[in-house]
Amino acid sequence: MQRGLGLRGHWRAAPRRADHFPAPCAGGSCGVTVPATPPRPSDRRSPDPADIATWATSPSSAGISNLFLGGSDHYPADREVARQLKEVAPWFETAVQINRAYNDFAVKRLARELKISQFLDLGCGIPITPSSRQLPETRASAATAVSGALVVAVDIDPLVGAYARMAATGSHSEHTFVQADLREITTVLEDPAVKALKDRGPVGVLLHDVLPYITDIEDVRAITGALRSWLPPGSAISVTHATTELQPTQAKSAAQILQKARIPYRPRTHGQIRELLARWQLLQPGLKPTARHDLSHRHALVPRHHSGAHAAIAVHPDRFRTPAPARVMSEPELWATRLRTVT
Repeated sequence: MQRGLGLRGHWRAAPRRADHFPAPCAGGSCGVTVPATPPRPSDRRSPDPADIATWATSPSSAGISNLFLGGSDHYPADREVARQLKEVAPWFETAVQINRAYNDFAVKRLARELKISQFLDLGCGIPITPSSRQLPETRASAATAVSGALVVAVDIDPLVGAYARMAATGSHSEHTFVQADLREITTVLEDPAVKALKDRGPVGVLLHDVLPYITDIEDVRAITGALRSWLPPGSAISVTHATTELQPTQAKSAAQILQKARIPYRPRTHGQIRELLARWQLLQPGLKPTARHDLSHRHALVPRHHSGAHAAIAVHPDRFRTPAPARVMSEPELWATRLRTVT
């Protein structure tokens, strides 16, 4: 991923097929080639035997991320790609952990500063149970920050869904998982669980290390555009997105390894990432390397390129819009109004 990839993602590579082919980065923004986005799977709640065989033999961004975060839900194929990534980009593992730490920071900031109590976690990845105190899951972060928090998690991978549904039991039964393809954003937003969030009030959308795995920039623009149009006033979007700008040589080498592993991946520039948030106002410090947001965290002391990604929180324009002052009527207008009232 570029940022060493943050790898929170959801794509597990399918066996090699004729429709897998290299595609150049748009505008040469990342300097590497990436595989074509895989076909969209059916929306099924339970994995079938073919899925299980694929998970065991093909690496995935979700499995690699789980490994780097200290989880146990990964396979030999994931561990081999992780080893290669660390060889070419020694900071890669740290980048994954920084991304997760930022997730905790963003959820708590949205809750405490913007008073948001419900979250749409897009591309949630495999939950780590029990949740780590240093790198907690979205559910745990939200519960710590605000009473009655609600999280709806979305991911395309049936394996992620199986783990997420198990995690959403017991004390987490108020949370929901939706298996869906983010590229079909209209379908995602029409899901009953997602629609219920909008009906309740402001929503905090988490797009953390998911957009780099959608290689078509038009798909990405459609996703962020639909979210901005759909979200009610008071909402916010938090984004982390891989980039090769912070350490070009090593980041491009890491992206090439992902390409060989058939994991779709496209880093983007600072300007391209900012464009996705359009005219929405960014909370301070703006669009910066992921580790430069929470200056109280130990990651704030590591070199900039260890983030491997930029991050920002964009707030719905209506949150900062103040009503226009009432126009003071002239004396003739005031008398005319009174006369109309009397007559």
